[in-house]
Amino acid sequence: MFFVLRKKQNQVSFLHVYHHISTIGIGYLGSKYLPGGMVTFPIMPNTLVHVLMYTYYLLALQGPDMQKKLAKFKKYLTAIQMLQFVVLAVHASQALSPTCDVHMAASLLFMPNLVVFFYLFYKFYIKTYRNKEKKE
Repeated sequence: MFFVLRKKQNQVSFLHVYHHISTIGIGYLGSKYLPGGMVTFPIMPNTLVHVLMYTYYLLALQGPDMQKKLAKFKKYLTAIQMLQFVVLAVHASQALSPTCDVHMAASLLFMPNLVVFFYLFYKFYIKTYRNKEKKE
């Protein structure tokens, strides 16, 4: 929504579309077939990340001056998103333990998607921030 308001259709990338479509799919499968605490935990860090992210976008709508002030925080926001995927992978790996009551399918469903998320966000980070630093 914020991309559309800011007329930034170029920011609607494969990463963005994949992230939202796969999250809907995994959320549905997890809640239908694997309900419980193990599957609901990812909602908490993801909600925190989205609160930070959409606060950033809301502030950026204030105009170019605010966007300049926010620019230095943008790469940290992406780093926080990547950290979220690491935390969620560690959490999901608990289902691989023989003593865990959660069905291993939870990890087998969730972990590959986290790897893809991390890879796509990492590629975005390198393309957006590392290449920018080299130019400067």
